[in-house]
Amino acid sequence: MALVAALRFDGRSGAVCADQETWFLLRRKTLLGDLIYSLGPTGIKQVEGTEVLYAGVGHPSFHHEVAARARADIQAACAADPRIAGNPQALGGLVRGAFARTMRRRADDQLRFIYGFSTADLHRGSFTFGGETVAIAQDRVKQRALSVAQLKEEAGGGATPPNEACLGVLASDGSYSAYALKAEDCVLSYQSCGFDALGQGRLAAASRVAKQLNTMYLSSRRAGVGRELGLFILIDAVLEAWDHYGQVGGGLRIVIADSTISGNRKLLELADERGRLGMELVRAERADLLTREQAIDLLNGLAYGGIPWQKIEQRMFMECRDFLQLEKLLRGYKTAEGGLPASPLLRELLTAPAMDDCGGGNA
Repeated sequence: MALVAALRFDGRSGAVCADQETWFLLRRKTLLGDLIYSLGPTGIKQVEGTEVLYAGVGHPSFHHEVAARARADIQAACAADPRIAGNPQALGGLVRGAFARTMRRRADDQLRFIYGFSTADLHRGSFTFGGETVAIAQDRVKQRALSVAQLKEEAGGGATPPNEACLGVLASDGSYSAYALKAEDCVLSYQSCGFDALGQGRLAAASRVAKQLNTMYLSSRRAGVGRELGLFILIDAVLEAWDHYGQVGGGLRIVIADSTISGNRKLLELADERGRLGMELVRAERADLLTREQAIDLLNGLAYGGIPWQKIEQRMFMECRDFLQLEKLLRGYKTAEGGLPASPLLRELLTAPAMDDCGGGNA
């Protein structure tokens, strides 16, 4: 998980997203990572509609442990006092506590691996080994052990990105808030500007969002861009990082928290074919093959309209300016100079009767 991005759509909705490319020690790559977790309490009637989204970048095992701890803490806290579900900062604080405990556990494990004692033993100045008390007296040992205990020495030797996370909190009153957590300080930071990106490509993603937000008045930015335009902006920002930074790729998973959704669960998800198609719609707009209005309309149908993705894909090709050029673009070819023939099956696939009832394949 090289890149995580989050955007507040308005006061009642927002989304987090992450790519699915993962590198192990900068040598082995997989395209199936998934570090977005739903931590909200379940089975408690008084707090229905509360959602806590957690999207991490860094060590997958670290975020899995944080999510497990935080989910249990939130469930217990809301069961004991349902009012906590109406306090976004309190919910975020529970996640921060789980984050800190996981960091401390990792530091203790690293100390035990290197020297055989924990941070508690370091504070005490001695530890027990083989039934005997051993003093921690060597200056070099104490200096490095203190560095590990203070989280200044990364366990992976810098071969993986630092552990960071974005939080999206939908409180029981329907309000949406967002925060960030970073291993370097373990502070729950409020997402004051409405957007945040962590990991590889974060600067490119932020510049793309800034380009859009800088065209809006301050009052409009504070109110939020809305969920339809917001989803487009979020995917557009991720693609900017995707195109210009390494270690970002694979699929894209987006989870939307929206208090206006009917039912007890207030989450929508774009992943797998739907996540890929969302990226393709934005790529088509970036290449001037779809207008901004067309791309947003199709994204809206994909995410909120309940329209099958096969039908959205068919409409994308039918409504674009040049569907042969779009087909080449989505196959990864350069399109500016031309000269590359389109797939001979494309026109047949897009006009086959089976597509009319959404039974066609992916073009």
